[in-house]
Amino acid sequence: MRRFNLSEKFIPIWVGIGFVLILMGILYYNPPVVGYWFTTLENWAYDLGIRANHKGIRESFVTIVDVDDLSIEKEGRWPWPRDKVAKLVSSLYEKGATVIGFDFLFSEEEKNIVEEVQKALGKEGSVSGLDQIRPNFDHDQMFAESLKQGDSVLAIAFSEDSDRKSVGVLPPPMAKLTPEEESFGIPLMKSYIGNIEILEKAAKNGGFINTIPDEDGILRSTPLIVEYEKGIYPSLALSSAGLYLLAKEIKFKTALYGKEKIVEGIWLDQFYIPTDPQGEILIPYRGPSFTFPFVSATDVLNGKLSAEKVANKIVLIGSSATALADVRATAIAPVFVGVEIHATVAQGILDHYLPYKPPWRKGAAVFLTFFFGVMCAFIFPRLSAIATLPATIVFTSLLWSIEWWMLHHRGIVISVFFPIFVIVTLFLFNTIYGYFSESKRRKEIKKTFGEFVPPERIDEMLKKGGELELEGESKEMTVLFADVKHFTDLSEKLSAPELKKLLNLYLTPMTQSIFDGRGTIDKYVGDMIMAFWGAPQDNPKHAFFGVKSALDMQEKLEGEVNANLKKTLNTEVHLRIGINTGMMNVGDMGSKFRRAYTVLGDTVNLASRLEELGKYYPVPIIVGEKTWEETKDDFLYRKLDTVQVLGKHVALSIYEPLCLKEKASAKMIEEVNLYGQALDFYAKQNWQQAQELFEKLKNTCPEKGALYKVFLDRIDAFRKKPPDPNWDGVWVFQVK
Repeated sequence: MRRFNLSEKFIPIWVGIGFVLILMGILYYNPPVVGYWFTTLENWAYDLGIRANHKGIRESFVTIVDVDDLSIEKEGRWPWPRDKVAKLVSSLYEKGATVIGFDFLFSEEEKNIVEEVQKALGKEGSVSGLDQIRPNFDHDQMFAESLKQGDSVLAIAFSEDSDRKSVGVLPPPMAKLTPEEESFGIPLMKSYIGNIEILEKAAKNGGFINTIPDEDGILRSTPLIVEYEKGIYPSLALSSAGLYLLAKEIKFKTALYGKEKIVEGIWLDQFYIPTDPQGEILIPYRGPSFTFPFVSATDVLNGKLSAEKVANKIVLIGSSATALADVRATAIAPVFVGVEIHATVAQGILDHYLPYKPPWRKGAAVFLTFFFGVMCAFIFPRLSAIATLPATIVFTSLLWSIEWWMLHHRGIVISVFFPIFVIVTLFLFNTIYGYFSESKRRKEIKKTFGEFVPPERIDEMLKKGGELELEGESKEMTVLFADVKHFTDLSEKLSAPELKKLLNLYLTPMTQSIFDGRGTIDKYVGDMIMAFWGAPQDNPKHAFFGVKSALDMQEKLEGEVNANLKKTLNTEVHLRIGINTGMMNVGDMGSKFRRAYTVLGDTVNLASRLEELGKYYPVPIIVGEKTWEETKDDFLYRKLDTVQVLGKHVALSIYEPLCLKEKASAKMIEEVNLYGQALDFYAKQNWQQAQELFEKLKNTCPEKGALYKVFLDRIDAFRKKPPDPNWDGVWVFQVK
């Protein structure tokens, strides 16, 4: 059989390599003659990729209240009287909205009708009593009072036109440059339209609503910060997200490039948002317009809004009404409601989906173009026309997969348009060249293909051309569940803002204790916290750190947390914690739209059961046997009981960690020993001695009286109805 002869394919190979080198030169030097068309093609490819590969929303943190056509029809033309806007705001806060942002400007005062009447009547025609009712028609004051009910953000419209007259007032900037400091290269604004002073003072913050489309009129990116008179101001989305996250400060990261100082990113406390040198980010589109939850403003005003649509969310008030024409042409859709752009950016900040173009993006495009171009220039001439098609599909699919993976898992936007362009171009060239080549040459290519790449291997590659599944692993770890006692009753007594404050005051220090103990937060579910130790980094002492974190959580709760809650909300909370150690599955699990690093398994379920046992054993922390075995030399434990939980057929001992052994007092040790003796008598059905010891414990340690009463009540019940003579002390739970 004839071997492949390189000289027979000299023309297609070197034509292909020449084409690749020319394309690389154009990409690198970007000459003006073709630069515009290449940019246009790349933007078109980006738009196509965003429409095909955008990341969906699993949980929306943003709801849009829409002054839509129906609202204008029902409530009257825009702008509405500000007492109506005040009612809208108050209704949203009553339903539990966390932050309210406006995509509207309120740059002019609304005239008080009583004052207008008084001016018209003059002194001689004055009517008595008008001064008393004047406040009832001060709609600006009403609006301001509604804004003070919660965290609100008013819009600012900046302009680069220095000839424009500034209107209204500005909020304080997020940062202020000294007179000597130079600008960072972010957009420099010369004028603005703000809001009237009474409203701006009532709002928590402000944010600009400017967007800057590309040269073709398509909106692909948006600034997060701009400069005005040495002040740095955030966008509406950034300001709203910062309030929602309770960020103590918003600051920016800069770097020196030569003598020029440029911005590289923005910090919301510990959360970093990378930007380009202009302080812009790519808009993290999640779908076409109306992807986010929209609520008609008239429904809010007329009490038709259900609380779950806005509770604990950012609510942006904007308009999709035809008359107001607040629409944009965007990368994901030719018609896109303007307020939803701000919602998209805020959502991206909150769920950490902020795709960006890295500085090395251009170099990556050149490298991929060279790599795939040269590879295809050598491979395609050696394949038949039929075999070239699947190879092209495989290579282009691989590139699309790389782009998709980088976008969804790393938030990095790379351009694969030109590598795909060179692959497709070489495919078409080689197909046409091969079509006009002699039949003998095509057969030789096919034979060569069959020799070097088996058909079954090609089939396998095609099957693997799509997304790779991320598999987890099974390992021994420690998991913790923490839940606030009687939280439902507590939440019913508090207003939505008070409940928000309670959760913030409680969750922040609890999370810090877990982080300090090298733990990983799995999730929050209302007041419930789930955390684990041993992943993603291996930790041989995962059980020790899990128990230590739990003790630290309880110490903080009973100390600074409840002190703050008592001071601010006149209430306290108490925590049940369950901890278990064992084998469990851990990994990046979920759908292609959203994944979560989490743990699963029977060990995890049992930890949840241990937390629930806190309803029956009035102690703050309950751990399982495996956790106790691995940490009994480190902590002073009290063996609580031997139980059989619902759904399990094997009894297990449960324990309460009291403190580190070196911190244990003589009194604590004596109490633990006495409790162990009482529990031993109880398990042996020696009711009298057990009762005497539990009574003694109850009298000497009244703070644990509720625990000892559990066993005293059981002893009374067993005396009336004794257990089986062979009973081994295991308490069987019939409910969770």
